[in-house]
Amino acid sequence: MPLLFPHVAHAHRDSASLASRESESHAKIALMQPSQIARDGTDLALILTCALILYSLFAGVLQRGLLRKLYGGAYDGLEDTASSKGNERQRISFTYHHVASISFGIILLIGAYPAISFTCGSGTLPTPLNGTSGITIGDILSILVQVYCGYYLFEVTFRSRYISFVALAHHIGLLIIAQTAAVLGSRASKSAEATKEFYLCVVWGAFDIVTEFPLHIVLIIWRIKRRNSRLCYKIACGCTAWVLAMAFTETIITAWLLAQSWAGWQLQWQIITPTIFTLWICTQLYGAAIFLRMARQQRTLQ
Repeated sequence: MPLLFPHVAHAHRDSASLASRESESHAKIALMQPSQIARDGTDLALILTCALILYSLFAGVLQRGLLRKLYGGAYDGLEDTASSKGNERQRISFTYHHVASISFGIILLIGAYPAISFTCGSGTLPTPLNGTSGITIGDILSILVQVYCGYYLFEVTFRSRYISFVALAHHIGLLIIAQTAAVLGSRASKSAEATKEFYLCVVWGAFDIVTEFPLHIVLIIWRIKRRNSRLCYKIACGCTAWVLAMAFTETIITAWLLAQSWAGWQLQWQIITPTIFTLWICTQLYGAAIFLRMARQQRTLQ
C-alpha cells in the first residue's frame, strides 16, 4: 500500500537514524540514568565481612605449612628472621602475593563478562545475568566490589608494619571511593552521579586488577629466584614497563570518559573525581619508580 505522506516517513527514519548516531557518538557513561546498584546494603556489609575473614584464614593456612610444602627451602630462607632483618618483610609479602593472585584471578574469572557488558556493552545494572531473573549485573558487580575491597582491607592490616605511606594512601582512597559508590547506589539515589561514579569505579577497578594480577605472580617468582640477579633485573624492568603502560592507558580512557560526560556531573563531583584519579595515578607512578629502583639494584649485583 503506497504511503500518503512519504516525506513524513522519511523524516521519521532520518530522525531515528540521527538519534542512533548521536547515542553511538557518546560514551556510555554520558547516557547513564539513575539506577539502584545494590538491593540491600546490609547484604554487602556481610559479604565484605565474610571476604575479610576468608582472606585472613587463607593467609593463616599459607603461613602454617602450605607455603613450606610448596616451596621447601625457598620459603624456609624467608622465614629465618634470625639471619636477616629483611626476611620478615619478604615472608609477609610472599604470603600476600599468593592471596592477591588467587583472589584477583577469581574476580577476573567471575567479573569479566558483567564488567565488560556494563562498561562497553548493552548491559545495565538491572539487566538479568544470562537471562536469569534472580541475579543481575549490578548484583554481581556489587558483590565483587566488596570482595575486592575486602582484599585491600586485609592487606592494610596484614602489612601494617611494612606498608608504605603511598601504598596506604592508595588503598584508603580505593576503599573510600568504592564504598561511597556502593552506598550511593544502594540508596537508589535520584542523581545519575551515583551510577556514573560506580561506572568509573568498575573501570578503575578493572584496570587495577588487570595491572596487579600479573605483578603478584611475577613477584612470587622473584622471591623464589631472588638469587638470580639477571632474572630479577628482567622481571623488574618488565614490571616497570607494564605499570607505566597501564597507567598511561587508564589516564587516556578516564580523560575521555570524563570529557564525554563532563556536562552531566555536578560541581562537587567535577572537583572530587579528577582529584581522586590524579592521586590514584600518582600511586601507580610511584609503584613504577619502585620497580625501576629494584631493577637498578639488581643490575649492580650482576
